Amino acid sequence: MMRKQDVRFVLGLVLAGFFWGCATTVQDPSDLPPWAQMIPPSDTEEVLLVGYGVGETRGAATQAAYRDIEDQILQILIARFDPLARGLTDQQGEALLLVSQERRHHLLRQDSFRALRSDGSHERFLLLLYEKDDIASDLDRIDAVLAEATAAVSAPRQDKDQQGAREEEPSRETGALEAVEALLKGPIPSSREERVGRLEEALSAAARLTLTATPGEVRTALGQPLEQPLLVRLSDQGAQKDLPGVPLAVVLQDPPLEGRQARHRASVTTGSSGVGSFRIPEPSLAGLSRIVFRPEEAGIALERWREALEEEELPGEDRPELILLQALEERLSAEVRLRIDSGAAEIPTAVIMIDRDIAGLPIPSRESTRGAIQHFQEEGFTLVPADISPATVRALSDLSRVTIADLYDLLPFELLSSAERIVLGTASILRFDESEGVTVVISLEAAAFDLRRDQELARIHLEERVSGRDARNTLRSAFLSAGRRAARQLAPRLP
Repeated sequence: MMRKQDVRFVLGLVLAGFFWGCATTVQDPSDLPPWAQMIPPSDTEEVLLVGYGVGETRGAATQAAYRDIEDQILQILIARFDPLARGLTDQQGEALLLVSQERRHHLLRQDSFRALRSDGSHERFLLLLYEKDDIASDLDRIDAVLAEATAAVSAPRQDKDQQGAREEEPSRETGALEAVEALLKGPIPSSREERVGRLEEALSAAARLTLTATPGEVRTALGQPLEQPLLVRLSDQGAQKDLPGVPLAVVLQDPPLEGRQARHRASVTTGSSGVGSFRIPEPSLAGLSRIVFRPEEAGIALERWREALEEEELPGEDRPELILLQALEERLSAEVRLRIDSGAAEIPTAVIMIDRDIAGLPIPSRESTRGAIQHFQEEGFTLVPADISPATVRALSDLSRVTIADLYDLLPFELLSSAERIVLGTASILRFDESEGVTVVISLEAAAFDLRRDQELARIHLEERVSGRDARNTLRSAFLSAGRRAARQLAPRLP
């Protein structure tokens, strides 16, 4: 009598063969099956995976789909291997990658779909089931691989030469990456034909490289630590090898704030299996940011080429070398999109902005308060009225730096009990000039306080310059604009 597991296995083979036969005919991409448009729900133990690939041939599309499946397996294993997000060592990352590579062709196939694009390229979709027993088996396999690696490292060395070889950093593979770097280094040719030829050669060599970062998109809440590190892998497809010991530059681009995007730089080196692990620093702004990986030496050379080419002002002319350079930059980059969500708009918030004149006394217009409230309302914030007495306003304006303890001492109980967050700012006139029209410069410092956690969340300082013809209207406009700017800068920093 066949066991239940045997029956399921045989049934799986029969279904897999049936679906394989059904997928041999090229189909119209408009007829995508429902599971290819929306991944079916999985239970808590088994996971349905949808792999997607595109290529010039059916075989290339299938290989790309299996690489996609491998990346998904890797993320599942990472989450279950390190559920507390303590971070992965290079050795652990290599073991996880090895097991995910072994598993990708040994999943129970549920369905598949092929399509032919209008440009002649092929698409492939795979619906596979990652079963509970397979996941448990892979986690045991990871532990076994790590135990074997630990035992090998702790075993007695045969001689000093072997000891030195183990202690050295992984040596870099030769091949496509070195060819790209050699072509981009050195003097940049003066003639366009030579530049185009050099970049075409570099692009041809770079086509043999594959740089991937997983997962491709990360989503978390502002103020929450990110659970898992990113894994980045560099491979030379021509040599069919992953590239170890390669320094990669990492550029973290913040969400735009007032038309500017701050950039931060870091670095990571691929381990002995060609995989590097990078933990994203805790983000400070809500919105969409990008993390870009690129081989460090090639990246430096590409920046040098771009600076040199952009110095030549040739309006109205086609720039084939710039097109090639952009294609080369994209080929040598892997990008992760980081979405940081904020629930700040749902938290009851009170906004208090105290306007001061040159003498340091509050002026009655309170225009900066109105400007800040306008922006917070546009962002959908839940605002509560902040009615405070003139005596409280004077007491707050006398403090050089307000703390959360000062808020509890000075603000009325009705406000403290109804608001969970306080935004407090003080604005003063730095300059008032009527020599040519009217010019006003406002200095504003503002901070946001969380009354639930008794902590300061963010603090900003800005200067706003406004010119006009009428003194009163110019003053109002300056305070109003300063308040709006303060709210724009504070809102994305609030968790």
